[in-house]
Amino acid sequence: MRNGNTTHLVLAAIAALACLARFVALDTAPPGFFYDEATGAAHSMCYQQTGYDLFGKRGLFSTVDAASIQSTPFLAGSAVWTAVFGTEVAGFRSFIAFVSVLTILGIGVLAQRLTQDRTFAWWALALAACLPWSFQFSRISWDAPLGVMLLVWALVFSYARTRSERPDAAQWLCWLSAGALFALASYTYPPLRLQILALVLFLPALALPARAAILGLFALCNIPVVLAYLDPDFAARAQILALTSNHPRNPFADAGFLELLWVYVTQMSQHLSLSFLLGPGDANLRHSIQTHGVLDWLSFGGLLIGTALVVTTLRNPGEASIATRRLHLLCLLGIVTGLSPAALTWEGIPHALRSLGAWPFFVLLAAEGLHKSLTSRSVQLAASAIMVVLFGVYLSSFFQHYPALARPWFDADVLQMYRSTGQLPPDHGPVVSAYYLMKVDGLSCIEVRQTLELGS
Repeated sequence: MRNGNTTHLVLAAIAALACLARFVALDTAPPGFFYDEATGAAHSMCYQQTGYDLFGKRGLFSTVDAASIQSTPFLAGSAVWTAVFGTEVAGFRSFIAFVSVLTILGIGVLAQRLTQDRTFAWWALALAACLPWSFQFSRISWDAPLGVMLLVWALVFSYARTRSERPDAAQWLCWLSAGALFALASYTYPPLRLQILALVLFLPALALPARAAILGLFALCNIPVVLAYLDPDFAARAQILALTSNHPRNPFADAGFLELLWVYVTQMSQHLSLSFLLGPGDANLRHSIQTHGVLDWLSFGGLLIGTALVVTTLRNPGEASIATRRLHLLCLLGIVTGLSPAALTWEGIPHALRSLGAWPFFVLLAAEGLHKSLTSRSVQLAASAIMVVLFGVYLSSFFQHYPALARPWFDADVLQMYRSTGQLPPDHGPVVSAYYLMKVDGLSCIEVRQTLELGS
């Protein structure tokens, strides 16, 4: 067996096991069922039962408690999935675990299409599967991971190639699919909109017909989103959290342009700090298990090497191949635009959720660093063994220590409270109440609407 094939098989096995681990103990790690998860579950159960959301409406978005919005792609997808796998906590979370697996596969396909290098693609696949940033957000039922998956596959279709020298019907279909997927991703999770717009406008090494097809369909499909912004409630949460917000808790409310620019640069640097990348990560226990950052030591080492390669390409672009320049520019664009939505807010910095769109590009850059530096089979296998050990240590902490630590962060005691008293905490609104009425009390969505006097 050739050396390359051995490495590919090892990395494939690692990725497969890491993907399977996403489906283990979904109802206990994390513990409970967080407020945001319950609101999405209520709407999804109503879509499943009636074809409409909790309020008897059908559209691109549904209102949830705390002045937030959730998207129909997430709610409807969850409804279809849980119709098969059940509406227990594990049923809803397994939908996102499945979405995460699709994201990992997409990163492998994207790496192959960008470079035509199969070994690089396998490294990207395995790193994506074992990355703490990826794993953490594959086990919570909310919409951000779905947006990242759609973004990754939009990039896959953007760089699709056919054997024809000129664009044929299959090529145009791929580009139009990319535009549609970019649009769906921007529907799904608001912080991704800035990143997606920048990617659509500035995707590197893309022919004019491809750029026109992607941008044209993306713009057409986003007309409903633009119209939604005419409603002041639609973007209320984003306006509150923006650096320019006049919210009383915003410490930068009175800052001028240059000061805000410096705040942005400073907060970008916090998302590149050792504390965030290697531990303890995000201070929010829904976003981090605290014993690990968003990366591990192997991916961090690959990232350092990959960054050096990017600097070399930027300094001497003529000496790099077209594929290398395209990969490096895409990673640089993806990381900067992926971190920016978080850096442009004033709360919870560094924020692993609002910057979630950056992790696929961190993976691609780290994978290239490892691929270019690990040239012999023995070194590649040693690095693979290190990957397994690091992921094993992470899983041990995730499944053994994290559930007890994270109980208050996932409303772990709310279900028991509701079953014993029939009451929910006072900050739990009608959409959360609807979930418990349906799941615990056995009411139908229509009965819940009547009980809570919601919708039609």
